Amino acid sequence: MSLTGFLYADKQGLSVSTGSRTTEVQILYERLRPGFAESPGWYLQDGFPAANDLSGQYLNRNTEQVHFGGFGYSASWERLEIHWNMQLVTRGNSSRPDIYLGKNSYIAGKLWGLLLGVGRKEHSFRSSPFLGYSDGGDGLFFEKVFSENLKTQVFLWDYYQGYRILEKEFLSPGIISIGKADRSGGQRRRHSLGVVYGKKSSLSLGIQYLEQGSWGKQTREIESDVKEKGGDGDSVVTGVIGGKFDWNEFYLMGEFLWAKGTDRTYSKSIQNSGSLPIEGEAISLGGGWQNQLYGVRWSNYLNDSDKRSDTGKLSCLGFTGMGTHLGSTLFLSQVLQIYPGGFITGNGLERNQTLLNGRTPAYYSELILSYHTDLFYFRMIGAYFLPYLAQGKSEGKISFKKESFELFFLAESALETSLHLDGVLELGILLSYLWSAESLGLSGTMVSAFGRIHF
Repeated sequence: MSLTGFLYADKQGLSVSTGSRTTEVQILYERLRPGFAESPGWYLQDGFPAANDLSGQYLNRNTEQVHFGGFGYSASWERLEIHWNMQLVTRGNSSRPDIYLGKNSYIAGKLWGLLLGVGRKEHSFRSSPFLGYSDGGDGLFFEKVFSENLKTQVFLWDYYQGYRILEKEFLSPGIISIGKADRSGGQRRRHSLGVVYGKKSSLSLGIQYLEQGSWGKQTREIESDVKEKGGDGDSVVTGVIGGKFDWNEFYLMGEFLWAKGTDRTYSKSIQNSGSLPIEGEAISLGGGWQNQLYGVRWSNYLNDSDKRSDTGKLSCLGFTGMGTHLGSTLFLSQVLQIYPGGFITGNGLERNQTLLNGRTPAYYSELILSYHTDLFYFRMIGAYFLPYLAQGKSEGKISFKKESFELFFLAESALETSLHLDGVLELGILLSYLWSAESLGLSGTMVSAFGRIHF
């Protein structure tokens, strides 16, 4: 771990930072133990590199170094507002740097009571109880504040790419397989509308429309339509109704989400245009308690299962999400990149049942305990992933029955502690452990040291 300062800025609103993070990951996979069979419908070894020692149990050991420098500038005038945050990132196994924007990086004008801007803006109408989840737009937007309690946000045009932010991607995708994942082309234009009512406690409503085209390995389109128009015009509509309720130091948060895919073709003479069987719902609920020193947060997510016939034929994928991974732990969200449901990521529509890059309907839960002072920050995180059964008849509904889920699970516990001077310095270390059911035999350990200097 190294820290170097490269620029000093004393202008109001201007900030720069630099730092690095070194992470060592070890994954052990004991293969299938005697007496256990591979879970039907799941590809437990697909995507993992081959074991490289005589025992056959040592799967992967990797040290990843990430160095970054950040730039931020915030200012507001009578007719103009600038909020910009970006980071230049270099990795130990790559010579090409990456650029990541912060959650809010935009330039906006104040006209006729509107904030009309271009750039990246986080969605204000989301009330996810998961601390690590984010979604927002990259494009052209406007916001209108009607009163102290009523606000609306509209994205006229959004180039959707999974809402990439550094804190969700610094360990992926090269920690297991060498090289960077190719982000597929195709249509990815998204539009969104959201309304928020309330201040401390609030209710929110949002809807999003995404042009899918031929984007993603799960879409199958007519070749001529792909060449001429980028796809046959498939689209996905998602909606959310959410709320946050505060009572002294306690709070509750929740969302009801739904998604509907529209499969259509530009040519009326063609009946079977492609495949986009998306239709379903999800619920996300959580709550917690927070005072000046201590905090606890418990978050839960459950979507509907696949819809399958008596013969096991898949007819509907169920709910499909957008935005970043829900989790705050690193094994599940970045090393394995396993999502609790189908997702439209930066690579398009993805849906598969594997231990690496899996996107499958599941129950996902996270518990965070934290303690922080002006100089010290400490938190413990526990995450639990339990997928639905992969085969057999399914009505495609949300289920709370034990028999609706697989016999295996993935779980991760992490401990993070850091020393920080607000706006000046941060030094920290993170330890994490991955484990699974006995029938699976997958485990892992991680240690990560990080530091940052702000100017």
